[in-house]
Amino acid sequence: MKISRKWGKKDKAGVFLFSDTEIINPSFIEDVNSILSTGEVPNLFVKDIRTGIITAIEKKVKKKMDLKIITDEIVWDYFKTSLKTNFHVVFCMSQTGENLRNYTRMYPGLVNNTTTIWFQRWPTAALKEVAEFFLSEIIFEEDIIK
Repeated sequence: MKISRKWGKKDKAGVFLFSDTEIINPSFIEDVNSILSTGEVPNLFVKDIRTGIITAIEKKVKKKMDLKIITDEIVWDYFKTSLKTNFHVVFCMSQTGENLRNYTRMYPGLVNNTTTIWFQRWPTAALKEVAEFFLSEIIFEEDIIK
């Protein structure tokens, strides 16, 4: 919650990186699914904290949006939009085992609102071929080649 206030109020970008082995409470993955699907976690900010956020960025929003009259809803929408823009989630998970299958079935936001990148071992011959292709035009000193 502290990080999301920083990213939303100060327009600072950040990445939240975690893996499936760090999930202790299943409600955590439900919150991540909610963030991915709707952009927020329901009831994350209690009324006092929400009011504090609105008060802290009200002047900035008024100036940035060039508005004479501003409402709490306008400021809160600005905060959520800023948070969506600056908050990036990286979820690392093994493709083997039950976790991937279960999480994607139970939480569709993990599939619908993300980009999946598969990392697998490359054969040594393939790595050599790619390296030789991209490094072929570079002239190296003899010390480096050996």
